[in-house]
Amino acid sequence: VHQSLSTVGKKSRNGSYLTPGNIIDESLADLHMQPRTFLDPCCGTGRYLLRAARLFSIDPHRLYGFDVDPAAVDIASVNLLLDHPDWDFMPRIRCLNSLTDLANGQPECDTNNLLNTVDAIATNPPWGSNHQYATPSSRNTRLKSNESFSLFLEKSLTLLRPGGRMSFV
Repeated sequence: VHQSLSTVGKKSRNGSYLTPGNIIDESLADLHMQPRTFLDPCCGTGRYLLRAARLFSIDPHRLYGFDVDPAAVDIASVNLLLDHPDWDFMPRIRCLNSLTDLANGQPECDTNNLLNTVDAIATNPPWGSNHQYATPSSRNTRLKSNESFSLFLEKSLTLLRPGGRMSFV
């Protein structure tokens, strides 16, 4: 539904496309672990979250998803609730810019508790373009590039616990 509501031009500008289920499954299998916590920093409608919860039997309280698209975040939250009808929980899926607002170390940031704590991160980040959501002056990075795949990779490394695993498409 979400893909049909977004224009091709918008998806292209944002580097955002639907990830086929078989690709998600292969990406999750590449983690070679049984994570207790899972995060997708650009979760879209939550397909990685849903598949990780099923594959690894992860408690939905331990799933985290973030995206800049409010409609996608709403759909991801509903998808997670529908997939776990017997659980009493609020999805930990939020609309924010993972590159600048997720666990950024600022005192007022309420996601700093995720720094160096997540067991597994898997995602298909927007890539192939300069990411309009993170200018060099608005993020803390050693990268000179503004290419989004690199920025999401760098950000995710700050969220993984020692020994954690990551898989990017």
